[in-house]
Amino acid sequence: MRVSYQLKGGRTSITLTADQYSIGRDPDCDIVLEEDAVSRRHAILERSGTTWRIRDLGSRNGTSLNERRVKASVAVSPGDTVTCASAQLKIEADLPVTVELGSPRLKPLAAPLSEREREILKLVAEGMTDAEIAAHLHLSRKTVESHLDRIRDKTGCRRRPDLTRLAVQLGILG
Repeated sequence: MRVSYQLKGGRTSITLTADQYSIGRDPDCDIVLEEDAVSRRHAILERSGTTWRIRDLGSRNGTSLNERRVKASVAVSPGDTVTCASAQLKIEADLPVTVELGSPRLKPLAAPLSEREREILKLVAEGMTDAEIAAHLHLSRKTVESHLDRIRDKTGCRRRPDLTRLAVQLGILG
């Protein structure tokens, strides 16, 4: 996951790689919010298994998740907004990735896959034909083909085995 927030010099974002991030006005915090209403050590963003959680540290002006006051450790998800006093942090999904053919490395996608595209990619990886996917999702075959064309444009993966490998590397298929 990533967190983006406003600094005096403009908006910035960080990818969450450690297990815990301190948030506050103190320069020693991992995420420094340059607003007077933010406490020196305002909140903690921490990983709990595969989930990220926000916890207020008894700050004077409080912490909110999607405009609801945080009273205990609360799970956050991509799309959520964490507010520390008047400073806002936006929780974002990781940058999407795709397989560079012939290499185990991953590189950024041209654009993120939609939920429907991820669903279709999973069904392709499970071995379904376009017609089977269409019947399973109650779509026309032409719609499934359009989704597959967009997936191919975004990922550069043209063949079904490449799409299956991509689904495994993205964690869509175990």
